[in-house]
Amino acid sequence: AITRRPHAVHGRIQHIDVTPNGSALLAACRERSGGIERDLLEGFSPKEEEVVRRWLVHVAKLGSGKPAP
Repeated sequence: AITRRPHAVHGRIQHIDVTPNGSALLAACRERSGGIERDLLEGFSPKEEEVVRRWLVHVAKLGSGKPAP
């Protein structure tokens, strides 16, 4: 799904690029997750959706060790 190539100047740096197969896989994942997201949000008002999204960001930041807002 990705390729690595060395940096032209800095030997320890590597560029990471998405392959055509990786792009296709990403598109398929986004399509599938978009459908799941629509199903999960069905029945929520825009304000309720905003609250849910903010809460999920908060939870993700706590799990990453970053301070929550």
